[in-house]
Amino acid sequence: MMSLVITVPNFDLRIYSPLKEANIVNYQKEILHIFIQKEEFLRIWGKSE
Repeated sequence: MMSLVITVPNFDLRIYSPLKEANIVNYQKEILHIFIQKEEFLRIWGKSE
């Protein structure tokens, strides 16, 4: 079974200006949302394996 792990290290936030920091947080939320959707897909459809 294929596993997908995406990490966005917190220290990356310090590289960006405070103005961009909100965009980085939104990006992290989008990645998390995609990951949750993938987990739901596998939970529903992965039972046939």
